[in-house]
Amino acid sequence: MITSDPDVRRGRWCIDGTRIDVLMLRTNSREWLIENYKHVPVTHEMIDEALAFEFKPIQGAELDIVDWDLTCVCGESYWESPTSELVGQSYGPGEYVRVCKACGKRWKVTIGLEAVG
Repeated sequence: MITSDPDVRRGRWCIDGTRIDVLMLRTNSREWLIENYKHVPVTHEMIDEALAFEFKPIQGAELDIVDWDLTCVCGESYWESPTSELVGQSYGPGEYVRVCKACGKRWKVTIGLEAVG
């Protein structure tokens, strides 16, 4: 079972009763996880559940323009490197697309400048 608890890993989606988050399970190999989490232990069923998990929004999306850090509605801020699918596409001046590595949601970020006086 996968749950989100604000007191565990800042509310990240985790395997219930552990501090192992879905993102960790999705971004590492089965062998690495089973070897490095023997104390839990991580099972193939846990990994399968994490791979099939559909992230649910737990917050609003946030963009920190000082650090250019985007936090997805799933609670993660871990982003795919631009792929050939995204590189070279024209979204318009001051626009770019980020893809959340955890849930796969795509975000178009538009940056503009407007004179106000």
